[in-house]
Amino acid sequence: MIAPTNTPVTDSASSTSSTSAGFEQRITTSVRPAFPLLVALADDPCGDATLAMARALVRDRGASPTVVTVVELGGGTEIGAAALLDTLEQDPEFHDVHVRALRRRFADAGGVLEQWPITVHAGDSTAGILEVASEIQPELIVMGLGRHGRLARATGEDTVHEVMRAGVAPVLAVPPSATPPEPRLPARVLVAMDFSAASIRAAHVARHLMGDRGTMHLAHVRFPLLEHDGERYEGLEVVQTAGVQAAFEAVSRELTTEGIAVTSTVVEGDAATSLLALAATLQPDLIAIGSQRHHWLERLLLGSVARAVADDGRWPVLVTPPRPRPASTGAAQPSNLRDGSPPPIRQ
Repeated sequence: MIAPTNTPVTDSASSTSSTSAGFEQRITTSVRPAFPLLVALADDPCGDATLAMARALVRDRGASPTVVTVVELGGGTEIGAAALLDTLEQDPEFHDVHVRALRRRFADAGGVLEQWPITVHAGDSTAGILEVASEIQPELIVMGLGRHGRLARATGEDTVHEVMRAGVAPVLAVPPSATPPEPRLPARVLVAMDFSAASIRAAHVARHLMGDRGTMHLAHVRFPLLEHDGERYEGLEVVQTAGVQAAFEAVSRELTTEGIAVTSTVVEGDAATSLLALAATLQPDLIAIGSQRHHWLERLLLGSVARAVADDGRWPVLVTPPRPRPASTGAAQPSNLRDGSPPPIRQ
């Protein structure tokens, strides 16, 4: 891999904060800790929206960006292909040609690509993104999100789903329709909330990525009880409703800060269908979902809410990975966006 060009720079003085603290610092303070950001950028319809989101994170959250662009040459299975791709990556002329092309493509973005480090990878997109991620250990990956129909889902994975499934860091996937007139952070966020640790981590990460003012909508999808009449059903419904409301109140207390309102709602039905229907009403700037580890049979039979929302492709989607399994030594894991641990934000 050729070393990226230039030195990371940011638009915010807050970027001088040490990244070693991760996201332990309270986000109610005026200065939030800087964090390494990987921006997967391509000359495609999603490129402008991806770069706009990255610029907002650099300017307003002190992110330290690294750009990766992948040149897909095709035919990666024949003998000698790997050696050829490696040779191209080590060729300064190959690298410079594609860096210049990327800068020309996004010349209207305030010249940020003249300052941000850029790495060029030859070959498979997923492999390139994950290779750079393993080098810089980002706490967030921002990339483009296309809309995928049934054929795409049936014939295999695409880059977004493969990177999400790898679980190396939270992934913020941005569709082309999300390009704002000026770079800005999300102000309206919809969080899929089943009150698992994964969904609560997703809410905390999304809260960190929001602007200083806005609304976070917590949505719990409840499956209807099997029995629809009689006193027994009425009692179960009361218990279930009370439990959900108490859980909402507990999570809301953790997320509500000055300038940010938290609302909650309960809907019934299929999780993905209900969440998308609610999004069509709320028109959020971001949908946040916590990814959990599932047995392969569960994935086959139940599918994935995160995948369904990403496949829909109408809104930016934040998918946080499962918490890493604890090491055998029992050492504590650091709290940051990479492992999905929420920062303490209770006032």
